Amino acid sequence: MQEFLTTTLAGEPFASFQRAWEAVRASGSLPSRQDIHLRNFVDHLDNLVIYERRGRRDLRYRLTGSGVAERVDNLGVEVNLFDHFVPEVHEACEVWWNVVMDKPCGGLMEFSTRFSNGTTRAGIALALPIISERGETLLLARNHMMDIIDIGDPCAAPQFGEKYAVGHYFDIGFGLPEGSQTLVAKEKSGGVVKDTDHKTA
Repeated sequence: MQEFLTTTLAGEPFASFQRAWEAVRASGSLPSRQDIHLRNFVDHLDNLVIYERRGRRDLRYRLTGSGVAERVDNLGVEVNLFDHFVPEVHEACEVWWNVVMDKPCGGLMEFSTRFSNGTTRAGIALALPIISERGETLLLARNHMMDIIDIGDPCAAPQFGEKYAVGHYFDIGFGLPEGSQTLVAKEKSGGVVKDTDHKTA
């Protein structure tokens, strides 16, 4: 798991995304939302998302890149991300998303997305905390969709985590959550996805 995290963060598109986030930090503190200018993330705009937390399982889209909106049928602001995670991963994803915001730390999530046309793709999201003008923690995320892993029946709305959802943490200067570096809701095993209880390892 650690090797995957290290390799993924060192490669593109995530390395340049994290560098852009680091460039707007001041004295090691988290970047302010007002300092997040789109021109600083020009290579990532299509896949950029900002999330606002309204509750433990209420994470709203506040900014959605055009590529993300097109892939998920114009999923726009005020939509709760948890409405699209399958119920089996809600508990683990609640822990993961809130730890990234509360610690704070960096987060990398591997997840499957089933699109409305029935195609399921592998995806990775890098999430980094920023601070709103009200002093609340937001998440700036960069989504990256990859290979088709399944083709099934169409569905009414995108479904995240149906095949797997694995959340990794990494240090951005404030340490890691105690006792865990990876949180698994559904894991991939030898190319076959199997359901597991959420766990830390």
